[in-house]
Amino acid sequence: MLLYFRKNNFSPVKRPFWVPVATFAAIQYPASFGAVPLRPYQFGTGVLLGKPPCWDEPGKDRLNCLTSPPILLSPVFPCGPGSREWEYFNGKCYYFSLTRMSWYKAKSQCEEMHSQLAIIDSYAKQNFVMFRTRNERFWIGLTDENVEGEWEWIDGTDYKTTFTFWKEGEPNNSGNEDCAHVWISGKWNDVYCTYECFYICEKPLPN
Repeated sequence: MLLYFRKNNFSPVKRPFWVPVATFAAIQYPASFGAVPLRPYQFGTGVLLGKPPCWDEPGKDRLNCLTSPPILLSPVFPCGPGSREWEYFNGKCYYFSLTRMSWYKAKSQCEEMHSQLAIIDSYAKQNFVMFRTRNERFWIGLTDENVEGEWEWIDGTDYKTTFTFWKEGEPNNSGNEDCAHVWISGKWNDVYCTYECFYICEKPLPN
């Protein structure tokens, strides 16, 4: 199995290189590298953890072998070959939009992609979303537009008995705020539903 890494600043390195599994823990990497896993299709932008094909060739210089261009034999797309922009986490696939729109339009966009606005029902998923959204505003599938103060997840998940992560003092319905988004430090905030945010779609793994 290969693991993929990139620089903390998200810029690609000039070329990939190999690191044998046995020596990975002992190697001191530059501070610019971080253990930020990439989706498999982003092959070629960082460190590859594994053993290159030339490693066990008789008479092969292993130092040169480590810096030789690796060969990707069978790329794997957990969310399907036609969903390369989707990210896998804990059995589901997530799409983080690059454009802003209202909560209603975001909901429709997700539905057009056979998905729904994301449901955050665990601390693990909250951490995943928080890391990925990086203090930007992203819509999630939470609203109280039906009954003020009665928050509901759009998939029917019981809001009252599941995980929540509201910003202190929220939700406060300041100005008819009926839709929720993640924001600073990934904390949830209510805002009016016509506000334009990025959005997160969620769907199960393809069969």
